[in-house]
Amino acid sequence: MELNQDLSIIVTGGKAYHIIPGEADGFGHCFGGPALHIDSEDENARLSLQALFHLNMDDSRLNSCNVASSQLHLYYGFKFDNCETQYRLNESDELDLVGMTPNEPTPDWPYSNYPLDFPVVPVRLEPAEFGSMRSLSESYAYFAKLQNCGGGFYPKKSTYVVVTPSEDLGVSLWGEDGDAAFVTVGYCIDSKTGIIKGEQGF
Repeated sequence: MELNQDLSIIVTGGKAYHIIPGEADGFGHCFGGPALHIDSEDENARLSLQALFHLNMDDSRLNSCNVASSQLHLYYGFKFDNCETQYRLNESDELDLVGMTPNEPTPDWPYSNYPLDFPVVPVRLEPAEFGSMRSLSESYAYFAKLQNCGGGFYPKKSTYVVVTPSEDLGVSLWGEDGDAAFVTVGYCIDSKTGIIKGEQGF
């Protein structure tokens, strides 16, 4: 299918795949599920990260992802304004948090009673034709951000995921009044360390 910046995308091994909600493709890829609760440095506090995508590493299209787990788990702290997370996935499918900022949630962000658990929605990967790396980077603000001021964009060496708002996911990820045209979440999976960095992608 043609490149569509309104759809979530994963770029790995120099190839791109749109992540299409609402239809499975036999691998058990899905969006959503229970939030992840992590003990923080403050023994009286816990960090809660919402589950976005769980992608099954048995899918050969994901062979270039350098993660030790059987699933590529993508989490993000939507209740933390301008959140940035860095973590690894170990062989037990557990998350080892490397760093996170801010370390306290923002009251009523992104809106009051924001859900921690997102509904589970099956997804499939669909090849996305992008022509050139330049056209790919120009289609998603997160890729342009990496290329211009974020340490570089290397689609043949690392794996990238951009999560865009979608009514098909059954939850308003960025708030009832969020600007769906500009707000995304971007992930970079470092090919050498396996560290997954998630951040606002605009």
